[in-house]
Amino acid sequence: SSGINAEWPLRPGITGCNRGIGLGMLKHFVANSNEATQLISCSRKSSPELEELGKRDNVHLLTMDITDKESIVNAVAKATEILGDKGLNLLVNNAAITSPEIFTKVVDTTPEELNHLYNIDVSCTHLVTTSFFPLLKVSASTNSSLPMCAARGLVCNFSSITASIELAPPFGSVMVYSYALAKCALNMMTKMSAHEFKQDGILCVAVHPGWVKSDMGAAAGEDFGTGDVTIDEAAQHMIEIMQGSTEEHTGMYMQKDLKKLPF
Repeated sequence: SSGINAEWPLRPGITGCNRGIGLGMLKHFVANSNEATQLISCSRKSSPELEELGKRDNVHLLTMDITDKESIVNAVAKATEILGDKGLNLLVNNAAITSPEIFTKVVDTTPEELNHLYNIDVSCTHLVTTSFFPLLKVSASTNSSLPMCAARGLVCNFSSITASIELAPPFGSVMVYSYALAKCALNMMTKMSAHEFKQDGILCVAVHPGWVKSDMGAAAGEDFGTGDVTIDEAAQHMIEIMQGSTEEHTGMYMQKDLKKLPF
């Protein structure tokens, strides 16, 4: 069991749910949901496993491409229809990309490669958060009697161990330069957002899911190894972080068991 509290008025929105950790988290939420739960899945593409989950009344599959502003606006409008005056209490920014170019040396990396990763992993994530923010605010103000927690309002940004300046370069000689730069910026976005969102009772955290055995890890090449954690374990660890996050954790960069990572 992922230990999700039955009292959680779960109304999470998760991006990138068609595979990997996004799908893993959605499965956990489905397994631990009750009548009050409405699960919002936002993905660019579907998958057979996602379609299967979507057959449930409380799982809403929205098509959303985080690089397309119009598709985000449409997804927010649909989510607003579904959630009504309850709002969204959890936004999980899991959709992101890596690229086969991330092992390129600094001197051989093109500005186009940097811009491509920054645009999707930072600018588009920013657009998703700001677009869904009114729905998060609705939940946070409706539940203002609660302390700051995920049942009230939480933005969870999927970062990476590669984002840490203190621990760089991760994996010794493997630089993952363009990816590390983008994820480092995502960490700053998390910290700045946490500061601003606090007045609305909304938490914002950055998480490192572990070295996951997933398509995205494999897509980046063999150097990544096989991963040290399964998708299911990573999904569970991430949900535990969200559930355990309180006001003292807002703006933090964490891995499993709410363990703080150095920026």
